[in-house]
Amino acid sequence: MTTVSVEQLDRFFCDLKPGFETATEDESRLAPRFNVFRWLSPELTLSWIIRELLDPNGVHGQGDLFLGSFISFVGDKAGLGNLGTDRNAPLPKCEEVTKYTGNPLRRLDITLRPNSQFTIGIENKPWAKDQPNWVADYSDHLARCGDSYLLIYMTLNGCDPSGDRDQAKAAELEPGKKFLKVSYKEDIKAWLEVCCQICRADKVRSFLRDFIDYVKGVTETEMLSERNRTIVDYICDQPSNRIKIAYSVASTLREVQRRIVADFQAALVQSLGAEVDDDWQVTPIPREELLEKWNVFKVSKRHWVGRFALALSFEGRDCVGLTFGIFKRDENAPHIRGLRSRMDEATGITGREWPHWEWEFPVDQRYDNWNAPDTLERLAAKNDALHYFVGWFLKMQGLSEAIIDDECRSTT
Repeated sequence: MTTVSVEQLDRFFCDLKPGFETATEDESRLAPRFNVFRWLSPELTLSWIIRELLDPNGVHGQGDLFLGSFISFVGDKAGLGNLGTDRNAPLPKCEEVTKYTGNPLRRLDITLRPNSQFTIGIENKPWAKDQPNWVADYSDHLARCGDSYLLIYMTLNGCDPSGDRDQAKAAELEPGKKFLKVSYKEDIKAWLEVCCQICRADKVRSFLRDFIDYVKGVTETEMLSERNRTIVDYICDQPSNRIKIAYSVASTLREVQRRIVADFQAALVQSLGAEVDDDWQVTPIPREELLEKWNVFKVSKRHWVGRFALALSFEGRDCVGLTFGIFKRDENAPHIRGLRSRMDEATGITGREWPHWEWEFPVDQRYDNWNAPDTLERLAAKNDALHYFVGWFLKMQGLSEAIIDDECRSTT
């Protein structure tokens, strides 16, 4: 068991401070971590960016250069040869609804039909967990569309599907010919580098370079910022004195995050409780589930009986990918007419409709990642963060309450 005293911790951080301040100064001049893709990390956003690059009519203005290089790469990797592209082929799509599966609400992240005889379906999963039986459902959908097809599984490191049944089904699909694993770390980075070489527009080339840097950053964990390098050098300089302290600090960080998030959630519950009357109920996330994915913090009127809620959703593990929105329990129920347009017009934000959401939009980048040091500091301070989150709940309440009340009355 490793025991570290308060005095040792104080000395550890005091000695580290000068080097850390130097690294911070270097970062302020060079900004090595600045990249627009840090704020475009959700899976759906990456899918739309890739779709745009593959669109011959895309605003990149490069015609079918990017599409041709992608089709060539896929054909070579899958052993399918030159797939070719048709000038009149349908444009790439995101979120194509599956028609021939047991789950009609499933959507292919990207669908690409480069010619009249072939379809490519892409399941883009850089972070999110697989849904059960997706390989069977998506391959069935592609096969019944009447074309020859290839189902691509796009992950950070080219891993296998997570479920046993999906792995078995993938093995049945003639690996390479019908099912292809693709990695961001090697394959997508290599394709983007080709796109960067053949691109004729400096503006787009700069965008592609940022995309390449982003892919490198999220897949190559050995890449250290100057701050982290300073810490590593400091510890390794005298490991016998410092490594136990560093280990003790690192092993507590997750619980530090959990405590700060739990304290902020409790303050949010209290603040909202003071703003709404007894007709409303605040449902926080259980402490033991706070750092898991797909959690939803809800504020709902009692006579809505759980059908709808004003919500704060945590899309990823460790409280990342936060979105605000109006949650609906029944994903198969029709959307409330006029609610989304009302919210869009009043807030100036174009929200999204999903099966479980009447309206949804990403949280401001200052607060969309509760695993980042700067954000955790803001949550611990509470004041500004509470003002932001309480403010949005009250704004959603004022804009949507009467419409949802009418919907609940009309359907009871």
